Amino acid sequence: MFGHNIMPPSHFQGNEFTAAFQEIVNTYGIPTYKEVNPAVFACVSFPFLFGVMFGDVGHGSLLLLFGLALTLGKEKFKGTPLEMMLFGRYMFLLMGFFAVFNGLCYNEFFALPMQGAESCWMRDPADVTDTPAELEAKEHYLVPKPDCVYPIGVDYAWGPASNKLAFTNVMKMKISVILAIVQMSIGICVKACNALYKKDRIEFFFEFIPMITLLLVLFGWMDVLIIVKWLTDWPARGGRPEAPSIIPTMINNFLNLGEQKMYIFEDGSTQKAISIAFLVIAFITVPIMLCVKPCYIGNQHKKHDQEQMNPSISNEENEALI
Repeated sequence: MFGHNIMPPSHFQGNEFTAAFQEIVNTYGIPTYKEVNPAVFACVSFPFLFGVMFGDVGHGSLLLLFGLALTLGKEKFKGTPLEMMLFGRYMFLLMGFFAVFNGLCYNEFFALPMQGAESCWMRDPADVTDTPAELEAKEHYLVPKPDCVYPIGVDYAWGPASNKLAFTNVMKMKISVILAIVQMSIGICVKACNALYKKDRIEFFFEFIPMITLLLVLFGWMDVLIIVKWLTDWPARGGRPEAPSIIPTMINNFLNLGEQKMYIFEDGSTQKAISIAFLVIAFITVPIMLCVKPCYIGNQHKKHDQEQMNPSISNEENEALI
């Protein structure tokens, strides 16, 4: 139509709500003409992932009130030093909202536990008869109450616990891994939508399918192991539940072909078989993902150069020469 191969510039019709998120996406890369705009997903994923990191009811409430003040008092802040902040007012509002939401999940208010319902932990009955001197001389633990589930968030009993940091860090790390894999999967699926729209079969079959397969058989499988571990009632030894660690489990999938000292699945042979199968699939997808498209593009360039060198030769002859 235009008589040239120049790619038209990208233009996204934004508004006051999406503008700040679009700027964040453009900082890392601008989608090409007619590609799916990732800013649509970033409008939710960015503030939510911020809340996962900044989850605290107290601190989140301050940010929520700040965003609410900028949103409701937009006209009043014009001409003041805070006018430059109006551009991201909806982003601040959502970041504060999700920070409060995740703070409720973490049960933290200015880094202090919020005491709500009755705790699901109690002192070990064996410690009740000990004298104060005996209690001070030995290490003792709280034990879980039978069939007790804390109604929302992390039980406040973890607040004064000496191993609180170890527990919360591991919990937040695993939640972050699960959310990261979900977000990466969405990003790869967006790539697939672009490939389908452009009718690029090479990119769809030899990039998207190997990429999503590799992600799911490695890190998706790790997420499954994390969730199964959470849902399993592990036996307690020495007052603490003894459960296999996720990272050594994933390492043994490569080094020991799925052989584990302690399996997360009740049927260890099933876990081992699945791990080996996924490992084989991962090794197959890597060369497909890395080699097919570069070889295809290289062949296309070679064909193009051959046509430039021999403009009088027909396409069939050029193909025969290649």
